[in-house]
Amino acid sequence: YGQDLLSVFTFIGGFSAATSMIIVETIALSTMMSNNIATPILLSAKNFQPGRGTSLTNTILWIRRISIFLIIALAFLYDKLVAQHFSLVSIGLISFAAVAQFAPAVIGGIYWKGASQKGAMTGVAVGFVIWFFTAVVPSMVNAGMFSQSIVEEGLWGIEWLKPTSLFGMQGMDSITH
Repeated sequence: YGQDLLSVFTFIGGFSAATSMIIVETIALSTMMSNNIATPILLSAKNFQPGRGTSLTNTILWIRRISIFLIIALAFLYDKLVAQHFSLVSIGLISFAAVAQFAPAVIGGIYWKGASQKGAMTGVAVGFVIWFFTAVVPSMVNAGMFSQSIVEEGLWGIEWLKPTSLFGMQGMDSITH
């Protein structure tokens, strides 16, 4: 409607919001990776010694910096190879389905006295594999990264290993499946 100044302010606001979301989430993920993955592995290693004249703090900071780089690089790679073929809504639904994999472990851990860490970790790992196969693999096939035969014939040609109708379950949309 000829409101050029309003368009500039809207663009700046959207760009600022998107940039801040990327920065905050990348830092949060790198902190999680260093605190929950890298640091426990380093501290349990018998031969681990921080570099000469440096403390564990510097090592953790470098782990976080490398994690930030890897997260941004993987996100860029995903955007260029897969995400450009899909809407933001479908990518968000796939992400939501991934987060839903944690619900049984969390609910079981809160309410079930006999729950164990090994059971929860096994459930999350199996859920992740099934989620990846039924949600991410079809999107990668549609993006041209894998052969269409995986969706049409199943993995290794096995009919019941179709990602869109795993174990013969048919008639559902991809997220429900």
